[in-house]
Amino acid sequence: MVNGWLPGVSKQTPMQVDIPYELKFNVDQPRDDAVVQAGSGGALGIAIKKFAAGKATATIMVTVEPGDFTLYGVDAQEIVVPVEANIPSKNTVTFTIEASKTGKNTMHATLYINGNLFQQVEISVNVGEKLPPGTPAVETAAAGLTVASAAALRPRPRQTSVNVVIMRKDPGYTISVQGGGVARAYLDISTEAIADWVASARKTLYDVVHTQDAQGNLVYQNLDTNVAPDVGLDGMKKLAEAGALLYYNLFYNNNRDDARAMGDLLTSLSRTRQMHIQVVAERFFFPWSFLFDGDDDALANPTYDHFWGFKHVIEYLPEFTAGNLINFDPTITVGDTVDMAFVCNNTIDAQFGEPVVQGQRDYFSTLPGISVQDYPNVADLVRLMRGPDSPPLIYFYCHAISKQTGEDGGVDFSRISLSDAKTTIAEMKLKTRSAVERLRQAPLVFLNACESAELSPFLYDGWVPFLLSRGARGVLGTEVETPAFFAAEFAKEFVRRFTAGDVALGELLRDLRVEYARDKHNIMGLLYALYSNGDVMIARG
Repeated sequence: MVNGWLPGVSKQTPMQVDIPYELKFNVDQPRDDAVVQAGSGGALGIAIKKFAAGKATATIMVTVEPGDFTLYGVDAQEIVVPVEANIPSKNTVTFTIEASKTGKNTMHATLYINGNLFQQVEISVNVGEKLPPGTPAVETAAAGLTVASAAALRPRPRQTSVNVVIMRKDPGYTISVQGGGVARAYLDISTEAIADWVASARKTLYDVVHTQDAQGNLVYQNLDTNVAPDVGLDGMKKLAEAGALLYYNLFYNNNRDDARAMGDLLTSLSRTRQMHIQVVAERFFFPWSFLFDGDDDALANPTYDHFWGFKHVIEYLPEFTAGNLINFDPTITVGDTVDMAFVCNNTIDAQFGEPVVQGQRDYFSTLPGISVQDYPNVADLVRLMRGPDSPPLIYFYCHAISKQTGEDGGVDFSRISLSDAKTTIAEMKLKTRSAVERLRQAPLVFLNACESAELSPFLYDGWVPFLLSRGARGVLGTEVETPAFFAAEFAKEFVRRFTAGDVALGELLRDLRVEYARDKHNIMGLLYALYSNGDVMIARG
């Protein structure tokens, strides 16, 4: 297993201020003095063998975000681990740290196996001459995936794998990028500033979604999702300006050289690689897919491949905010039939005078090897969420309203509208809290909230943790108001391809976005975000 320990630090000999200490990591048998341990029961050996890809060794990278400590030397090192079972690592890596204050000092260690981010550990060291009774010398809390779950991930080439880790560090954020090496910067921006930038970008998106032609028709609201090339280009220019401004505000709107260097690094990586970006963020809801990294000429004549969401696979990893380690298998194993729950608002058909919901229901019924059951009412949704035998794919098509922290009851009062009534996250928590088991099949949830003017990414600040707590393996959903006809058509194509099997979720989302932009001049695919590992796929028996 992976061991992490602090030689010389114990309850009897606590860490002292202004004295350097060594934080060490290796792979070996469990150590009695370890403060970090990952991969018991042979799970690490299975992961190492898989990611070695036929070679004699694999690597585990450890990065340290020093937080309250001073870190002397490099912040990332690799442990080289033989594939052969029960053989310790070739090396022990050492980070030299120093506490500058008494009391609790916190840092974070992040673990990657051959480029795949799988675990993050918060290490809190209580510093002082003598610790109060009952105070441990070191406290740790791990989040992310168990090592057994890491072994189930697909190996990813280092030249395409980029991990972005964002953590709160008052009054701003730290951002770490790992992709062949590690870079780190401090973003001196407030939560309020981010909210303002996101609101401005959402306003631009709203304007694009409500674009009218010369006759006053809403061009993105048609049954035909093809958009005239000049209209599509005009919308892309508006989004390019919004995306470029987001990029500038994030990295260049300050005097910090490290933030500017980070912006330059990500621009270079994005322009030269098709990346797989994994975002671990603490309440940092930022529209990464809208970021535009083209130069001035590209901004004047934008193409879809300058937007991150059209070029890269971008996934938020909600398991890292769950507060504990998650068992996760990206493969949804089924037999000849994929069972899907259709959580719907049947009143939408009357609202638009078109069989939007019924049309999806009819289409799904024609797909080979898929069985669909309706859940149109709130009581049906409660039954579905209580499980435990709910299907492995849950699809919502409804309206939604999101609430932010401190707004009208906060995120627990974000709500969705079904056929008979509205329901909030708070209500769903209360009605499912006595359920003995979580959802056994760990469903993927597709939350297709359409025509919801009060929808924002903050909807997922509540729904994602709730759905994960019930056992969901991830969520795909709309972040802003999405045209109803487009949302329905997009869902049909997504469900058709995804349920056919052997298609990775993240790549499918990116490819669908590109196809709509390239073939139909329709950029609405950017309105979807992935709160899940992008490796999720269906494997038919």
